[in-house]
This record gives sequence, C-alpha cells and structure tokens, in this order.
Amino acid sequence: MLVRRDGLRLADTRAEIDRLDALLRRLCDQDGRDLAVEALIEAGALEAAVADALNPDRDGFTARDGTWRTVTLETAKLFRASRRGEPDKARAAAKKARKALAEAIRLRLPDSLSIETADGYAWRGLYPETYLEAAERFLASSAPISTVVVGLRGVGASLSAVVAAALEAGGRDTESVTVRAHEVAEGRMVRFDERLAGRLGRRAQAGAWFLLVDDGPGSTGASFAAAAEALNGIGARDEQIVLFPGLAAEGAKLRSAEARARWGRHRKLQVGFEAMRDSLAPGLERSRDLSRGLWREVLKANLGRPVTAPQHERRKYLSPDGATLFRYAGLGRSGRERLERAGRLAEAGFTPEPKSFADGFLAEEFVSGRSLHGRRRDPADIAHAARYLGWLGRYARTGAALTGEELTPMILRNVQQSLGEEGLSRLVGLEAWPARLAGAPAVAIDGRLAPHEWIRSERGLLKTDALDHHDDRFMPGPTDIAWDVAGFSVEWGLDAGAARDFAAAVAIEAADATLDRRLPFYETAYLAFRTGFTHEAAEALPEGSDRRGLRRQAARYRARLDQALDRMQAFG
Repeated sequence: MLVRRDGLRLADTRAEIDRLDALLRRLCDQDGRDLAVEALIEAGALEAAVADALNPDRDGFTARDGTWRTVTLETAKLFRASRRGEPDKARAAAKKARKALAEAIRLRLPDSLSIETADGYAWRGLYPETYLEAAERFLASSAPISTVVVGLRGVGASLSAVVAAALEAGGRDTESVTVRAHEVAEGRMVRFDERLAGRLGRRAQAGAWFLLVDDGPGSTGASFAAAAEALNGIGARDEQIVLFPGLAAEGAKLRSAEARARWGRHRKLQVGFEAMRDSLAPGLERSRDLSRGLWREVLKANLGRPVTAPQHERRKYLSPDGATLFRYAGLGRSGRERLERAGRLAEAGFTPEPKSFADGFLAEEFVSGRSLHGRRRDPADIAHAARYLGWLGRYARTGAALTGEELTPMILRNVQQSLGEEGLSRLVGLEAWPARLAGAPAVAIDGRLAPHEWIRSERGLLKTDALDHHDDRFMPGPTDIAWDVAGFSVEWGLDAGAARDFAAAVAIEAADATLDRRLPFYETAYLAFRTGFTHEAAEALPEGSDRRGLRRQAARYRARLDQALDRMQAFG
C-alpha cells in the first residue's frame, strides 16, 4: 500500500542560508538552548540537501562536501558547549560556523534545494542531547583509537555532527562524513565513490571505529544494514562498526532480512527520551505519560475506547494536577509553526488555548468534557464542524496551487492492492480528473476527523489533535480542503443527503464555489489512503484489541472504497 510521502520541500537556497546565518549571528552574542537546537537542525538539513544534490548516485567527499560538513560540525560544537554550560566555547563555535557558512556560500550551488523534514525532531520527540549522552558513554567505554562518524542523511547529518563534536571534545581523533541510503529494488544501498572508499578503507585497515548514526531504525532497519554492508565492503569488520540508533528496536521484528541478521552483530548505543526526560523537558517532571494510546486509560470514562495506531502517536503528558496537557509539537522551526497554528485555531474558537511552549512541548489547558465517540450525531455539532473546515479552507491556505495529479498514484496502487484488478478496471477515466482539480489551493488540513477527536465541553465543541497531520510523513500533506470534507462525511457516517448539505455549508464558509465538483475524487482518495493506512498499522502491531480494531476499520474502509468508485464513475 502507498500511504507515506517523501516529506521534501523545495526551498530557495539563499533564503535557507540566510535563515541559518541569522541564527548563528544571534548565537555569537547570546547563549540559548532553543536557538542552538534550531541552528543545529537547520545546518544539518542544509548539509543533507546540498550533499544529495552534489552526490545523486554515490557518495564522495569533495572539498565542497567538506565545507558543508564543517558548517554542521561547528554548529554541533556550539550546541554541545551550550548544553554543557560552556558559553564562551559556544559563542566561539558560532563564529566559526558563520565563517564556514560564508565559505560555503562562495561555492556554486543550485538556486533551490529539496530539503527533507527531520522526522525525529518534528514528530517523534527525538532530542540531540540523547546522542550527546550516547557519544560520551562511548568515549568512556571504548578503546581510545581513531573514530570515523558516519551520518545517514537526512537527520543523521545533524545527529552525527553531535556525536563527532562530543568525541572531539573528549580528545578523540575523529573524522566525520555523511552518506545516503538509496532505495533500490531489493531494499537500500549505500554507494561510495572510489576516492571515499579508499579513504575509509585505509581507516578500516588501521583499526578505526566506525559509528553509524541515524534516527531509526524504521520498520525495516534497511538503512543501517545498507551502511554496515558498505563498510564491510571497504574492509571494516563487524566489531569495528557501532550503531547509534534513535530507537531501541528489537532486531527480530525488523522487516528487512538483512537488518534482522545484522542487528545482533554490532554493538549499539542508544539513550531514550524517558531516561533523560527531566533534563530535556523539565516542565514534564512527575507528569503522566499518555502516549501510545495510554490516554484512553486515563480518560476512558469520557472517551470510551476508540481504536488507535499507538506507534504513530505523538508524545503527550498530563500534569500531576490534571490541569495541563503537554503535546510534543517539535523542535526548531516545526515547533514554532505549530505554536502559531495552535494560537490561531484557539483564537477562532475551535481548539483549546495554548498556555506556553518550551523544550518542544506545547502546553494547553486540559479540557474537561466528553468525546463524541459512540454518540449520536447532533446537527449542531455537524454545523460547528462545517464552520471549522470552512475556516481551514479559507485561512489555512499554504499559498501553493495543486496540480491535481498528487494523489493519483496512491489511488491506483491502493485500489489495486485492496480491490484487485476488478477495482482497478473501474478507475477508467481517472486520468480526466486532474484537469478538474488543478488550481485548487493547497490547505494545511486537519486530517484527523473521527468523532473521538472532538470534545464537548463547557466552552462548546472543541477539536483535538489539529496541529500537524498536514505536515507529517503520511499522505496527503497540504491538499484540497475537499479531502477533509470527504473524510468528515466518512468518519461521521453521514448519509448522501447529509454529506451534500455538509459540503455546501463548508463551501459557503470557505468561499469555495466548486467544492462539490471535486468531492467524488477526494472521497475515493481518502478511502484509498485510509484502507492502506489501517491495514499497514494493524500488521505492524502485535495481537490485541487495537490490531483487531484496525483490521475491522480496514475492512470497512475497503467496502466504502468499493462504493466510492461507483460514485466517481457516475459523476464522470
């Protein structure tokens, strides 16, 4: 099934460089953890984008690559110094990073870059401090021989720089490079050019450590496996290769056979968020973890027990007094953008009001009330939801226009895999839809509209979890508001007449006169996505109520998708 997107954004190169330089300029004169983290994230993202542009097929390490690696390394040194209470060293590193950035600017660069959102920082509650701690543990427990730190791009660019900065501060002879695990038919592959292979091979023959750094493993573990295989290929033995993952994965559960075979062959150093929670986010001290579906146990009297995919949930905590909910909103730019969205939605009266934002967590008042899960559909609630989606359709536009072709490959793949060739045959005419859809504004949609996402409180109906599903790695990303309109009608079980009335109300609020003409396509797209998402989420879980519930949901979405194909054909 096709449910994920690449998370790339096309950015103006000069604007991104100027943004990083502005952060570094501020850090030359002041210390600040939040600024240092943001600079680190921005530097790593830029380095990864430039390295990918310069090394599309296989990785080398030219003077240009080295210059950009220096920018990220110096930024990581200022981050380390800031976290270790060394402000003078942090300011000195900021100045060196600015100097390296000025040198990098003089090199010829493309006008635009494809910049990858760092999943760990943006959604998964990954903190670079945990890699700093892991690197210092490695220093204390390993033979003091030379070390090569290999970052797996994208987020591995910044994380590997943190590891390298810690090793250098500890006096270790350290070299650092980044590589890309390219997708190939059989999985992933890391390719070195002849020059880099020779350089690393000499290090391997001399007995150096090789530290592989990334924020994974993902469900397959294929990137770590591919990088380790490539290092074996230039002469590094398994015992020389140490993995620095972001997750404490069980090797036997990785989907890649190569990763399963490799996971036990290498030493691993991983420090989790919970082990450092009090220092990473002091505001969460003694708070109760509500992540991974645990919120249902605390709130079951008000919420019932809706099905969820716990592996995809953001971190969330409830304060000891039960008055404040802390939601992970992201480090750096991601967090600031979600804070702004939270404020706008609350001001419009649709969500709880944010109290504060610190250390990647958004604090908002915990609202007492009852979920709409399992309750009768009140026309007043549906009217409120229409105003909400209309507000998004009018005020949450990204400024981009859709081509109409963004979701067609997903529909084709998921219909074929869920309904077979017969279902695929009913998509004849799909090629005519992009022309009807093109030009509609892209909207930062909600993306999660099931009844349990709404709370009826003393302040009226409030939407929860409304901040970031338009911006994660799952489809559709920013898209036509028709996606949310179709999704609401599906999740709330509206009949044909009620769905038409709901769409008409949203169209009025959003000033969108052609919304109804686009809905048949987006109903099919929504159901194709949800069929794939719930199927994959279920298969990734052990046996239990959520797995069974997700399988039932997948079956319902598949049946609705079958019906939606008929409606789309009839409309066409």
